[in-house]
Amino acid sequence: MKIQSYNLRFMIIIIFLLTFLPTGLTQTTVQYSYFTYQETSFQPNLTGTQPHILHIDHYNDNSDTAVVRIARVNYYKNVTKNYCYEQRLLLRVIKADGSVIQINYENATEIQDINYCAVTTLAKNPLNIYPLFDKYILVTYTHATNTSDSSTYVDRGMVFHWNGTIISKLEFGPSYLYPGTNWYPKEFIINNITPKNGFLRLFAANGNELDSFKWSQYG
Repeated sequence: MKIQSYNLRFMIIIIFLLTFLPTGLTQTTVQYSYFTYQETSFQPNLTGTQPHILHIDHYNDNSDTAVVRIARVNYYKNVTKNYCYEQRLLLRVIKADGSVIQINYENATEIQDINYCAVTTLAKNPLNIYPLFDKYILVTYTHATNTSDSSTYVDRGMVFHWNGTIISKLEFGPSYLYPGTNWYPKEFIINNITPKNGFLRLFAANGNELDSFKWSQYG
């Protein structure tokens, strides 16, 4: 079994200090903290490439804690001019003290290979992560009864606890197809003002109107 280790350097914004100038303008001073984290993988069929940081975000109720999604390139897709990544969801929770919590999800039946390649030349990513509150992370993706038939695509979500447990599963509805057959992931999710009250999801709706969007609230 092959073991590979890589050093990833993360930058965490620790605190923002706002200093008000006499002119009424605001100057922002940002303090940064750097640390190196060693990523080790035991998967035998890795491409051998350095892990990429695909997404990083922090909690609204705990700005000192960030969630990072990392992945290794699997191959390059000439049709869309985008990279495809290994079929593994790798999340790293980085706390203010420099400790890292690993969340690895490798159920290829649920999060299928269609989620690990960016879609269209605009590089829309069907797999996204959203820190919710406390120790919970929302992961959104697309699931298909038949990956060769876009009409079977449905948008889904899972809420993970930091310990890797899946707290809940969500089914949002049919994926957006434009102009009726081409899959085009299109969503925007934001926490409620009070994160514990849930989140809002804005998504493109299928139908005759090209720019039809809908809001849904989840608690």
